[in-house]
Amino acid sequence: MSQPLGVKARLAAYLKTLAAGGQGEPAHDHIAEGLRAWEAGEHVKAATALTAGLVAQPSNLDARIALTRVYLAQRHLDRAEAHATTAATLHSENPAAHSLMGEVLQALRRYDKADSAYRTAIKLGPKFVEAHVRLGILQFEQNYMDEALKTLEAAIFLNQKDANARYYIAQICIENEDFKRALIQSHWAEKIDPSFRPIYLLRADIFEHLDDWRNAAAELDKLVGLGKAEADIFCRLGVARLRLKDEVAAQEAFEAAVEVQWYCLEAHYHLAQLLEGQQKLDQAQEKYKLLVESRLYTAVAHEALNRIQETLAAIDDNLIGEDTPVAGAAPGLPPKPKLADLVGRKPGQKPPPRAAMLIPPAKPKPPLPAPPPPAPVPNAQAQMLQMQLVMALFMEMQGGQQEPEA
Repeated sequence: MSQPLGVKARLAAYLKTLAAGGQGEPAHDHIAEGLRAWEAGEHVKAATALTAGLVAQPSNLDARIALTRVYLAQRHLDRAEAHATTAATLHSENPAAHSLMGEVLQALRRYDKADSAYRTAIKLGPKFVEAHVRLGILQFEQNYMDEALKTLEAAIFLNQKDANARYYIAQICIENEDFKRALIQSHWAEKIDPSFRPIYLLRADIFEHLDDWRNAAAELDKLVGLGKAEADIFCRLGVARLRLKDEVAAQEAFEAAVEVQWYCLEAHYHLAQLLEGQQKLDQAQEKYKLLVESRLYTAVAHEALNRIQETLAAIDDNLIGEDTPVAGAAPGLPPKPKLADLVGRKPGQKPPPRAAMLIPPAKPKPPLPAPPPPAPVPNAQAQMLQMQLVMALFMEMQGGQQEPEA
């Protein structure tokens, strides 16, 4: 919840009263100092000053309410109960005192008595908005949604500018899956009090539920812009950026989460995945090692570490991946052949025995056919007989062609 209900108005009125008269009195000075410190969130300083002021003015209700809420913020519930009881006793007809008692009893989980105290406040002051809102919140926390909605709507009827009432109505609408009305109420609450941080977180919840990651990221960005964002907010922003495929912005958000809360395991997990995807294996390995002891991430961390070890071992064995360029290769030249291709195996496959890696000897070529035997060379006597035969035949032909003598 934002600043306790009705406090700013009462504080302004009280300080205005001090300005009109009573300046210089120790009790007034202490109470004014304590109220200012409480509004600024300086609880220790506020408790010291308010205690001193109440010693002199024990019936000052504004100081008693402020000191009670300081102790509630510090979780000193026994001290808070004592001061609330005193306030309700000294101001039994004042609805603010009984509403304060209900607030303390609610913190002590005495819900029936808290309900009764709020109803007493409403009975004493039907237009006292704070009691209506606190009763509605109590009913919401006890899951009495219908009753809570009626009570909070009554508060809105009394004061349309109550941001707390509109915020819890939006919460109930989300439970009823009435997202349109929830968004309308949240925008009203933002318009009333732009510094009311829960509104932006509520709208981020709605947009995440609707898978509208762009608007979810926008609401979380607004929350971060208000300052003092928790690690969980940065983690949710990182997840939204991942859904929008903006890995650079996602990594920045997860790194911011780790900076705010170093042991934010979800942020370390997402960073490890991003680093592994970027092939920054050594950095990813360190992130996964942080997650090994976590019950939520032990299994995935072990699996990722084994995967990275296998990849690093493959690199050490010079097993180059399919898409990895060879270091030192000259531009424009064909890439160097992969060792896996030379030995006939795929990346990651165990090498065969050394003997199988040797190149087998070439098969012997078949012998050439023998040339045909050379024709025998004729001797001189054979040549002479052949010539005589040719001449005889020639002479015979010549003689057959001569005419007979007369």
